[in-house]
Amino acid sequence: MNHAELHRTLQGLEYTSVSLGISDLRGDVQNIFVLRNPSKTTQISWARALKHLRDRRLAFEESTSGLTKDEETKLVSLSLGQAAFVRLWSKRRACRFNFFDSIPRLNPTIAQTRFSYPILGSADTADTLLLTDWLNNLREVQGHIASLESQA
Repeated sequence: MNHAELHRTLQGLEYTSVSLGISDLRGDVQNIFVLRNPSKTTQISWARALKHLRDRRLAFEESTSGLTKDEETKLVSLSLGQAAFVRLWSKRRACRFNFFDSIPRLNPTIAQTRFSYPILGSADTADTLLLTDWLNNLREVQGHIASLESQA
């Protein structure tokens, strides 16, 4: 299974179990039983998590002084990422990525978090890459869960 398929398989009613058959390199299968527990952390909404990116894009757009070349590049990146986010909305919901903290990270520690937005079904690969890059801008937001500054 790919990550999205495994994620969907593990979804279900709280306190029900799932049996996973896992093969080792020799092909021997071991069954693991997993109890679905309720989330122990607050689920972070997409709107709350991504507010910083939207606000930053708006600040660039509303700037009365001329933007530097780097700022113009960042504005384009933020605009394209947000547009990809909107285009992938229905696919994300269909695959149960309903909350910001439901998408995979490449490293479990906050200080080294990199987002890896999964390709969902027939989603456009370019949109998926734009969205991944857009989400990784969150590392620059001081105090955000994905930023280096948020880890004490």
